[in-house]
Amino acid sequence: MQISMIQFSLEDFKKIVQQVVKEELSELSNKISEEEFLTRKEAAKFLCIGLTTLDKLKNEKRLSPMKEGRNSYYLKSQLVEYRKSLLTKGYGQDV
Repeated sequence: MQISMIQFSLEDFKKIVQQVVKEELSELSNKISEEEFLTRKEAAKFLCIGLTTLDKLKNEKRLSPMKEGRNSYYLKSQLVEYRKSLLTKGYGQDV
């Protein structure tokens, strides 16, 4: 394994770091804007459970909604992963 050393100024280093952070934030922002969010009712319907059960899953930290004001929103991708985890545990379609 060959090690190479490159020297550059602190100002150049700052510019490189800023550019990388900017690109990563832009990519993350695009992912979030493409993500589908579901309301409590939509999430419960998607999981085929009642609102009480959904709240129980939230309180047990098995699901974590995003809060905006007084409203909770669930990432659809998180709900899909939760359902997959149930299937791998042998729970079938039941929640």
